[in-house]
Amino acid sequence: MRVLLCTDSFPPGCGGSGWSTFELARGLVGLGHDVRVVQPRPGRGAGVVERDVDGLRVVEFGSAAPDLPFVRNYFKNERLRARLAAWLTTYVVREQVDVVHGQHVLTGLPSIDAAAAAGVPSVCTVRDYWPVCYWSDLIHDPSAEHLCPACSPSAMTRCIRPRAGALWPLVLPLVPYMSGNLRRKREGLAACNAVVAVSTAIAADLRARAPELAGTRLETIPNPVDLGRLRAVAARAPRPLDGPYGLFVGKLAVNKGVAHLVPALAGFFAAHPAVAVELVEAAGAARLAEDGFDLAIRVTETPAPGLVVRRLATSRVLIVAAPGYLARQGAPQAPADLTRHRCVGFTPLAWRDTWRVGGESMSPMSGARCAGWRRRAPPRCRSRTRSGPSAAATWRARWWSRARWRCASWRPPSTPAATPRR
Repeated sequence: MRVLLCTDSFPPGCGGSGWSTFELARGLVGLGHDVRVVQPRPGRGAGVVERDVDGLRVVEFGSAAPDLPFVRNYFKNERLRARLAAWLTTYVVREQVDVVHGQHVLTGLPSIDAAAAAGVPSVCTVRDYWPVCYWSDLIHDPSAEHLCPACSPSAMTRCIRPRAGALWPLVLPLVPYMSGNLRRKREGLAACNAVVAVSTAIAADLRARAPELAGTRLETIPNPVDLGRLRAVAARAPRPLDGPYGLFVGKLAVNKGVAHLVPALAGFFAAHPAVAVELVEAAGAARLAEDGFDLAIRVTETPAPGLVVRRLATSRVLIVAAPGYLARQGAPQAPADLTRHRCVGFTPLAWRDTWRVGGESMSPMSGARCAGWRRRAPPRCRSRTRSGPSAAATWRARWWSRARWRCASWRPPSTPAATPRR
């Protein structure tokens, strides 16, 4: 069977959706199928370029996309849908494709349109909330702990504010376009032969929020992952600890189930007191030149060599605790008490294992009673445990109160807080 995979992203410079598409392509090739890959390139000049990725033929489709809010989205959706669908129809007929599989928000609808025009079946994978949320994440308020209950005009007004800043009233006339954009996405998605949701949560959300899909076949199939390759890579790498340890890799965002992480971590520690845990937030690109980025905002003490760096600000660090944890373990009365608590630090930072609070130094991250927290995320992504380059130098020792965190104030007696290092 000749399968055409239309994907928004593809290796080497891509995120999770691109790599899962890559594993899907490799799996289909391993089963004896002939796989072709098409990737749109919004923002590049019009034209078609071919490249090879691990033996897979990848065709890149260039299209215009002005770098202006909302205008860019129109070019990447409505304009790209029509142009890419027309080109794909010709490609499907010429290459005698048997089935078209759209992989994400930019390529799903053009793939369905082209397959219908060419008279072949189509499949579309939904990896996030793009059929029911204009921003594809259901985050109507970055500071809220819950996802958007419904994409109504009032909810859209609320979600515009943190994204448009002080100019948000000027963007309100675009709410009808946003509503129409979502309606067209759901109607187009309903025309395919089968929809694949990568999780039961997304499948349930599509059933609840997209009534247009009531008559469309909906399957739940997780993103493909090559566990054998991962295990082989892990076997070649040096172990971070001599004993057993746990590793969590994922995005620490409200729409990724992060609310379940801390309770699960507490239960894991209770069941395995001798095991250390490292949390890795991989929500952003770590490489600049390799991934084609011109600018990055980072929190670091030692910038990578070869970069032009300007210091924007100094980050202050707060040590926080959940009320439930303090009820079980007790609140520290002095900095040295931290060595008897389970502390969460940022793994890649040199001062993760040694904290200096006032004039005292301690190692709350030593041994198995620790959890490393590695963070690679865009600046707007936040976690409840804050850190930065001054964490080793200062603790004003205020229990930070926000949402479910309990607030108190404490300062090491007769010891002024140290000045943050720059």
